[in-house]
Amino acid sequence: MGPTLEGYRVPKGEAFGAAGVLAGLCVVYGCVRGWIEDGNPFVWVSVWYLWLIIAIAFAYPLLFIRGKTTTCGSDWLMYNGKVWVNTYELNEIKVTKYAGGYHITLKDTSGRGMMLNLRTLQELPYLWNYVYLGIMHSVVYGGATANNEAIKRLQLPARIS
Repeated sequence: MGPTLEGYRVPKGEAFGAAGVLAGLCVVYGCVRGWIEDGNPFVWVSVWYLWLIIAIAFAYPLLFIRGKTTTCGSDWLMYNGKVWVNTYELNEIKVTKYAGGYHITLKDTSGRGMMLNLRTLQELPYLWNYVYLGIMHSVVYGGATANNEAIKRLQLPARIS
């Protein structure tokens, strides 16, 4: 692996914002439910386990969103400092749809693989350029297979049968 040329880390502000929104939704739910059932929107405040639920709702985004990194070099992509693939030696590219967008699955000839949110890769243009060039090279010159969704979303050359 060569030097890191581009990278992305989820900002702490985004993690704290998500944590605040999730905890705030729990508080609003408690107030609305208390008002409907008892006529007092703050009846839930004296229940200790509801505070535990709010604390977990606040901590969850901080633990799982903050600190996620995506870095790349001229021929590699790494996620979270642990999982990486050689983008010029890919043998399988899959794009799958899920509730919030699309996931991309990349597998290289050495058996390494990763799955990422496609938007995470495309947020930084330079990072996406390095990754996309590797994907395109792997498809055109390396014979990597791509599913129909990947061909459509990434505008890859169609398979020749």
